[in-house]
Amino acid sequence: MIYGFEQLYLENLKKEIFLNCTSVNNDNFGNLIADKGGDTLIAIPVSENAFLVNEIADNGMISFSCLREISADALSHQTVSVNKKIGFISADNKIDFGYSDKKSVIRFIKEGDVVYIKPVIESCGNAYFTNSKCHLLKSILVDIIKNSSASITYAFLREDKKGAFALGKNLKMKAAYFLTLVPDLKEPACFIKKEGDFISDTCGVYPTAVLEKEHSLANSYYLADGCKNAVGVGLRCYDLKNGYFKVNKEDIKSLVKLLGVE
Repeated sequence: MIYGFEQLYLENLKKEIFLNCTSVNNDNFGNLIADKGGDTLIAIPVSENAFLVNEIADNGMISFSCLREISADALSHQTVSVNKKIGFISADNKIDFGYSDKKSVIRFIKEGDVVYIKPVIESCGNAYFTNSKCHLLKSILVDIIKNSSASITYAFLREDKKGAFALGKNLKMKAAYFLTLVPDLKEPACFIKKEGDFISDTCGVYPTAVLEKEHSLANSYYLADGCKNAVGVGLRCYDLKNGYFKVNKEDIKSLVKLLGVE
């Protein structure tokens, strides 16, 4: 995951949803805010699985780094793209665009550029399968925006907690829900909080599941006084251990019901 390259992603997202909202604008931090009225916020982080190009070898293979460590099994054979070129990640964690020399590769990419994993979302039977949790979460929220008549403000946040903190300084709401996909959650969808977190006492009115290692963006929003009822919401997913995740469609229905956005 590489922060700071979300602008084009958010511009495309704005075009996708603006007809379904009263207004769609960016705040000073660059978060995308889609307003359908009301004093309740539903927000997700937006990011793309991306890598920073460190070195292009003489044989055309690319060495890369990422913000967070990702297992080799999850990366191997993933499809990547840059400037309309398609490549893949080899078993030894190199990016291969199919060229055998550096000269051919530097025609479309250079050291310091960003390469993106091509997101995949597949619908199969009663479940969705994806190699990008953020893209699936974005698709779920876009469907809610398009199909729900509820008066809700939606936000797509840059840079995780930084975006939530920036949003909370300027956008005041009665209640705020921050969505995240949680592997192997016991319930299809439920409120979550981080044990020992600053927001742990603000969620007592909810039937909240406590996850010791799980966190939401709600703490940043709460600390910035966006509202006193900021809470994380977990949607259950299953880690298939090969870079892909599964989400059951029935669990998405439970999420929609939990949030009251039928």
